[in-house]
Amino acid sequence: MFLGLKCFTCHAQQFVAVPPSSRYYGQDGPWGAVTVNYGGYPSGWSDQSQWPSIDLLPGGTFTSFVISPMSCRSDSTGLCGTGGTAMMTNVDQTLDNVVIDFTPYAIDNADSGVYMFGNIYAQTMNVGWSDSSLGATAYTTSTAIVDNMYYITPSNENTTAVEVGYLALGAGDDKGGTPTQQFGSTQWPIVTWNLPGYF
Repeated sequence: MFLGLKCFTCHAQQFVAVPPSSRYYGQDGPWGAVTVNYGGYPSGWSDQSQWPSIDLLPGGTFTSFVISPMSCRSDSTGLCGTGGTAMMTNVDQTLDNVVIDFTPYAIDNADSGVYMFGNIYAQTMNVGWSDSSLGATAYTTSTAIVDNMYYITPSNENTTAVEVGYLALGAGDDKGGTPTQQFGSTQWPIVTWNLPGYF
């Protein structure tokens, strides 16, 4: 999968490779996911120990949904969160070191029978991190940390055996839409990005 990365000073088009996950997911799959590295450390601090690898299904809109261990507490199948889980990191979350204390609550049903609930945080995401590459980092991405979720099976049963969350790739309309979300007051809004919008 590739995301467009535009160089505004030279007007050239580049691409950022988002690596595919090493496994497939879904009881009705197999569905391919992509791997991102996720964490909330400040700009310029690349501590991989606080940057877990998370598999996500591409195709969300404004907010990425990352499963937390808390949302898997009632799962008895062992499938919940197998693509990786993460908690909100307790560090300054914006480029100017302002702690975001407004945490709106998000609900997503993905039009698929999967329902996810959680607060939105502005967090860091990286694609392409490896031992030989720093990859490409997007700061203040709009990320819902899922604290509650369930899946309605084809036999109409509820289960929390949701393996992966969603990576927001943006939403638009015939006017182009917007790559950002704004939260809080209109005078001092908190602005967050989806991953391709940041790039």
